[in-house]
Amino acid sequence: MRELPDAELTAITLEFGTEDGLTVLRALQADNWLWQQHEPVDSARVAEIRQRMRQAFDPEDDHWRADVLRNGSVVVERAAARIAAHP
Repeated sequence: MRELPDAELTAITLEFGTEDGLTVLRALQADNWLWQQHEPVDSARVAEIRQRMRQAFDPEDDHWRADVLRNGSVVVERAAARIAAHP
């Protein structure tokens, strides 16, 4: 902001689906439950919840990861081209 004080800022977020909505919601609920606990939680339960969150947002699927990288790169390239075309 200091370097380009007159620049217009547009923020975007890209989401690439992993699991169905209910599965993601349940992972988020379990993670929220975990953070709300005041007493120590069994380490196996913690590991299971963390694994559910990982699967919901960053699955160990090389094909999915390659698709995300490819599609994300396309979006960035298109955005850069639009910015360059409209100075």
